[in-house]
Amino acid sequence: VAEVPGAGRRAVREGALVLSRLEPNDTLVAQCEAYNRHGRLLANAFVYVVVLPPHPQCFVPSPSARLTPELEPALQDDRAFVFTNGTLRLGPVARGDGGVFTCQAHNPHSNASVAAHLDVKGTR
Repeated sequence: VAEVPGAGRRAVREGALVLSRLEPNDTLVAQCEAYNRHGRLLANAFVYVVVLPPHPQCFVPSPSARLTPELEPALQDDRAFVFTNGTLRLGPVARGDGGVFTCQAHNPHSNASVAAHLDVKGTR
């Protein structure tokens, strides 16, 4: 490790080769020799330092969702459950559960709402 140019950037610590201050286009072929009374083994490791092009991270802010105030009675029912993403699960449904359910979602860039009409048919 100490016999080649750039030795100040390479060191062996606790049996591991430590490379520091690597620069684009650095290359290295490191040869490791292991031996004992039964024999000797050589292995090569090839190191290439490359710079990848930037990858922009694009995302849409997560919306906050809420159910309209007129749904409060439904939310107090043991059959209703609101998931962390704002999804409402209501079940098992009964005839009296029918009506219009409205969900509103907001993020810093936009607002949206959607209404769904639930019509319960059956004998429950």
